[in-house]
Amino acid sequence: MGTGNFKKGLLFLLVTFLFLTCNRKPDEAVVVESIFNVAPTVGLTTTRFEFDATQTMLTSNEDHPVLIRYDWQNDGIWDQDYTTNTKITHRFYKPGTYTIKMEARNLSGTRDTSLVTLIVDRGYSPPVPFFAISPDSANRYTLFSFDAGKSYDDEDSSDLLVFRWDFDGDGNWDTDYGHEKLVNHQYQITGKYQAGLEVMDPTNRSAVIRKMVTVDLLNDSIRPAFTFDGGFSTVEDVFSFDASGSEFLGQPDRKLTYSWDISSDGLWEALNLTTPYFKTVIKREGFVKVKLRVTDDRGLYMDTIQKVQVFPLNSTPVAVLVVGNKIGNLQTDYYFNALNSSDRETSILDLKYQWDLDGDGVWDSEFNNLREITYRFNTLGKHLVKLKVTDANEDFDLKSDTVSVFAGTHETGLLVDRRRIPSDYYSTVKIGNLWWMQENLRIYIEPSKDNPNGIRRLCYGNDDNLCEQYGGIYQYGPAIHACPAGWRLPTKAEFQELVTQEASESLAKLLLGGSSEMHVRLTGYVDIKGKSTGYGTATHFWLSDLTNSGIPNAWYIDKVKGESKPVLTSKTYGYSVRCVKE
Repeated sequence: MGTGNFKKGLLFLLVTFLFLTCNRKPDEAVVVESIFNVAPTVGLTTTRFEFDATQTMLTSNEDHPVLIRYDWQNDGIWDQDYTTNTKITHRFYKPGTYTIKMEARNLSGTRDTSLVTLIVDRGYSPPVPFFAISPDSANRYTLFSFDAGKSYDDEDSSDLLVFRWDFDGDGNWDTDYGHEKLVNHQYQITGKYQAGLEVMDPTNRSAVIRKMVTVDLLNDSIRPAFTFDGGFSTVEDVFSFDASGSEFLGQPDRKLTYSWDISSDGLWEALNLTTPYFKTVIKREGFVKVKLRVTDDRGLYMDTIQKVQVFPLNSTPVAVLVVGNKIGNLQTDYYFNALNSSDRETSILDLKYQWDLDGDGVWDSEFNNLREITYRFNTLGKHLVKLKVTDANEDFDLKSDTVSVFAGTHETGLLVDRRRIPSDYYSTVKIGNLWWMQENLRIYIEPSKDNPNGIRRLCYGNDDNLCEQYGGIYQYGPAIHACPAGWRLPTKAEFQELVTQEASESLAKLLLGGSSEMHVRLTGYVDIKGKSTGYGTATHFWLSDLTNSGIPNAWYIDKVKGESKPVLTSKTYGYSVRCVKE
């Protein structure tokens, strides 16, 4: 128990003592008898005497615990806080006759004291040696300082102590006894030494202590540093290393040599070069640790290590095709990009990009080397789009995707949601005075320090692929914050106007390919128990309206029942989100 907690406990017991003492009737008092023994009964100043209050503690019980304390000189000043420890040891450092007082008390407030007389004669103990080494690790040109100033003796002044040293730990003392507490020593050979100190007092009693000291060839004044020009180098390319940035602090003209260990395996590929430049082919793939050792004219050195990445022979580029508009009509400007394509050896600016947008198997030359393009299709239906990315070694990667072109005359657009990397893209359509998303929202954002709530989403059947393909499913709490900046959930009146204006005659006009160009997919929902249901037959969209009692609204579409209507629901259901803006 810490000192603070112990003192708090004692304070609690003392307050309890006072409370019980003030409220206890006289005939309720519990007798306490102070009895203790000491062993040995005669000793020296080097003796640790044991005080045993076992007999006193026999009167202690759960309701009336007994506490004891000691006054070692019987001078009226208690030398201990109250304790329940039965046995305590104490050493008297001065010879003489001591009268020791013990007090015992319990919760009734009853106390008793007893005395024991003890004779302590002069005793002699060996000194207590101690020394510090500064520094405890350095090179062989260093003058090490050994300081025994904190050594002491219980009986004698430190000025009467004498010291001798065994610097190399071989058991032979390198100095004679002397009063000097601070000495210096320089080692000639590197290694680890158990340096020893022996301290002797005027009675010829002595003690020895040893400490480790490390002697090496390291020099903190040398600052090794290197750069390398390898780029995306493979196992057949030459790496050029440059250590000209290394320096000897304060002595820029100091002569230095350079050694290189390419795999940091202790096998030096180059030793003590007078030039800081080194070239080599590294045959090992992956991350390789390269060690540079810079050495001065006395043979002292310092090392540094860096990781160098070595690639296998040319790798194939990675083509990434982003389709902005998945859905549109003949007036839609479909957007495509290859901005996230990459290659280990070739810069993305030096990659070659080719597009086939009309599905004829011929690369469209007018789009060569463009990473972003827009295209307007002239026929309805599903169109295959291909991207080819080629690196400097003529290795290539192909990616393809499809877009749908439906009949329709509504104005369309593209929403770019940059809250994730890479960004999310959504096809949009203007119906009346509102812009609507033609696809379900997909966003999810993990909680973070800056955004502790994030934006949580559910996926039908816990399938992330369905979330990315057909949109996420959200409970009401995340849904009201899920739309991109400038966009929001539609109101019940706005969804009703949409249905009345575009699909009053047929529910099919709302669905994929319908003339409303909302292209609703029946992606199902997650019920209050977390069960996914309704995929392919029904869907719900969150609305922004709440009743006076805080119950949310959603728009319900069921193909089998032929229903399209607003419904009251629970905030814990999981529904799809379509955002709108004026």
